[in-house]
Amino acid sequence: MSIDYKWFEDFLSLARNNNFSRASEERHVTQSAFSRRIQALELWVGIPLVDRSTYPTQLTPAGQIFIKKAQEVVLLVSDIKSEFDELKIRDQNMIQFTSLHSTALSFFPKWLTEIESELGPIYSKLGADSMHNCVQNMTEGGYDFLISLTHSSVSVVLDPYVYPSLVIGSDRLIPVSVADNKGQPKHTLPGTRQQPTSHLSYPANSYFGRLVDTLIKRKCASCYLEESYENSFADAIRYMALEGRGLAWLPESMVKDDLANGRFVKVEGDHWVIDLDTRIYRHIVTRRPQVEQLWAFLLKKYQ
Repeated sequence: MSIDYKWFEDFLSLARNNNFSRASEERHVTQSAFSRRIQALELWVGIPLVDRSTYPTQLTPAGQIFIKKAQEVVLLVSDIKSEFDELKIRDQNMIQFTSLHSTALSFFPKWLTEIESELGPIYSKLGADSMHNCVQNMTEGGYDFLISLTHSSVSVVLDPYVYPSLVIGSDRLIPVSVADNKGQPKHTLPGTRQQPTSHLSYPANSYFGRLVDTLIKRKCASCYLEESYENSFADAIRYMALEGRGLAWLPESMVKDDLANGRFVKVEGDHWVIDLDTRIYRHIVTRRPQVEQLWAFLLKKYQ
C-alpha cells in the first residue's frame, strides 16, 4: 500500500485539535475526505490510532506513541522539500510574496518602494491569488511572506507559532456605486422589497464574501439585495461596478482614484464600512538571510 506523507500532517492536526471538524478545516479538506485519510494512515500502520468512541476525539495509546514518529516524518520531509526548493530558486536573493489580488494591486507596489527606500533594493516575486490559495501557497508552496487584508471576525487559518504576523497598514471595504444623474449613488442600501438593490458579490465561502455577509446579517435585518454577479476577485468586481451593474463592497485603496474622479460615489453610512488590517505573515521555517533581514526590519518598523 502506498503512503502519502500528508497523512502524517493530517494526524498531527487531529492530535492538536482533538476534533475531526476543526482539523479538517485546518487542513483545507472536507471532513469526510479528512476522515478517509486518517483511516488510510491507520490501515497503513496496521493498528488503530484514534479512539472514535470518545468525545472529544482521543488518540489510542498507539496513537500517542505515533505522534513523535509523525513529527519526525513531517520534519524530515519538510527539510528535504526546503532543501530542494532552494535549488529551484534562480537567485538566492529572491524573496517570495503571496498576496490577495487587491493588496497586490493597491498596496504592495507602494509599500515595497517605501521599504526599499529604507532597507535597500529587494529582489522579489509576487504571486497574487485568492485567500484560500494564498494560505496554501504559504503552507505548501514555499513562499516567504503572505500579505493580506484581514478582519478579526474571519480568521486566517495559519498557526501563529509557525506563521507570525504584523499589521503593516489599514484599509476599508466600502460600498460604492456609479452615480445617477443627480450625483447620488445609483444603487443604494438597504434596498426595498419592491426594488431590491443589484449586488455584485463575492462567493459566500471567499474571505471578502464572508466579511460582507457577516456585516449584512449583523447590521440590517431587512436588506433587500439581488445578487446579479459574482466573482472572487475585487478587481473584477470593480470593473462590473464601473459599468453600472450594481453596488459593490471594494477596498477603499483600490477605488481611491475612482471616488476622486467621480467614477464611483460611496453609499452613505459608516455602519456599512468594514475596517481592515493589512497584515503580513512570515513563514518561520524560511531562514534565508534575506528573509531574516527583512523580517527583523519589519519588526523594528511596525511593532
